Amino acid sequence: MSEKDFSKVKIAIVSETSYANPEYLDDDEMTLSNEGCLGLDHVDKSGCAESVFIRG
Repeated sequence: MSEKDFSKVKIAIVSETSYANPEYLDDDEMTLSNEGCLGLDHVDKSGCAESVFIRG
C-alpha cells in the first residue's frame, strides 16, 4: 500500500464485547484498553464483489 493510499485509512478502536460503532482516532493521545481492538477502515477499490468483515 502506498503512502498516498495509507493516508486515506481511518484508524479506529473497535469494541470486542459488543457491536457498537467504532471510535475513530483523531487524537494522538488515545490509549487502547484490553477490551478494544485496533481497526483499519479503508475503501477497497479492487472490484471484488464479495465483502469481508473480520472481527477479532
